[in-house]
Amino acid sequence: MSYAPSCQLLQQVQQRQRPDFQSLFAIQNPTEDLNYTNLEVESILSYFPSHQVLSKKQATKAALSQAATELKEANYLHFSCHGLTDFNNTSDEYIGLPSGFLYAGSSSVVSSFWTVNDLSTSFLMIKFIQILQDTTDMSVPLAMNQVQQWLRDVTKEELQEWVKKSFIS
Repeated sequence: MSYAPSCQLLQQVQQRQRPDFQSLFAIQNPTEDLNYTNLEVESILSYFPSHQVLSKKQATKAALSQAATELKEANYLHFSCHGLTDFNNTSDEYIGLPSGFLYAGSSSVVSSFWTVNDLSTSFLMIKFIQILQDTTDMSVPLAMNQVQQWLRDVTKEELQEWVKKSFIS
């Protein structure tokens, strides 16, 4: 599913090129209640030559503000945490982090509007990064579609083999 806060922003985003993912800035489990977030973030670090992570108690609003320069220079932002929606918005449309990232110049945002299972989300995001890094000309929506199909259709044996290859070797 794709969503754009406005037609004007959709036109702008469609003209943006997907960056070469060389640098990562991540927020990792600031509330420390997501069991598989650490696995997720630690697993994707190897795909980026340069990375900075605000992990657990380090991931504060103040630390994020201080890291503004690193945020601007990163090709990929990965926020592995909870998000909340303010239903008292003064606008006719949804306003939140995804819209903010698009307005700030991101070429795409992957986000969820609902509560998701931590383990399957970790697998989804790790495989998503693997697909994006292995196929440089693939669009983000197509990569997400592929990983969603993979997660939906993968057998127990195939998943165990992928886990062994991705985390144990």
